[in-house]
Amino acid sequence: MFEAGFRATQSLIFQNLISAGHDVSDGGLITTLLEMAFSGNCGLSANIPCSGDVLSEDKKAIQTLFAEELGLILEVRNCDVDTVVEIYREAAVPCCVIGKTGSVGESGFVSLSVDGAAVLEDKMVDLRDIWEATSFQLERFQTNPHCVAEEEAGLRGRKAPPYKITFEITPPKDLDTGK
Repeated sequence: MFEAGFRATQSLIFQNLISAGHDVSDGGLITTLLEMAFSGNCGLSANIPCSGDVLSEDKKAIQTLFAEELGLILEVRNCDVDTVVEIYREAAVPCCVIGKTGSVGESGFVSLSVDGAAVLEDKMVDLRDIWEATSFQLERFQTNPHCVAEEEAGLRGRKAPPYKITFEITPPKDLDTGK
């Protein structure tokens, strides 16, 4: 299944069907989803299905969100979701749609549920501030504290730079046929 998943993912990359992706490892699904939201400077809404046989809602949420198991979280365009799911299905790799990205910047909101039960609802920038707090504390020991304070103050209102392409983009030649 690992090899089939790798091949399917490589195919999706080659077809430009993946906008972003992150492996599920240290910290589990919750860490993966939050790191993607923080780096994308946007909110997200996700409902994670739980197939585990656990006794309480709390244990279900912990088991589902913090399990450090092999997996991928992918962001794809809405128009490509069915195609991506089908490619994984054809490769016999489990795949499901769990949510969508939300608003960008300070209006971004994170809403996470497990089997429909809400487990986290907060502004993305508030969660990112908490996430980054330890890094900023450590950085104060390693660099000019004034510079760190400026970076920390600017984090909340950070915006992506405007992009402008001044040339025509042409797809690469097929690596197999050279066409």
